[in-house]
Amino acid sequence: MNLPTAVAVLRPAGRIEKNQTVLILAAAGATGQAAVKIAKHYGATVIPTASPEKHAIVQSLGADHITL
Repeated sequence: MNLPTAVAVLRPAGRIEKNQTVLILAAAGATGQAAVKIAKHYGATVIPTASPEKHAIVQSLGADHITL
């Protein structure tokens, strides 16, 4: 259910397009990870939030700028 949720929020509802910047809260969680992947797929710059011990997870998904 995480992937369909991420797609629905980012594409139809959010109208994500290439070169947009997206802030993804709780990006290390299941839906957050899916959202990072989808946003990168559409060419967005991704700024995820995650606790320091989870930065490596979101960075491995292609996050551009990680914040707390």
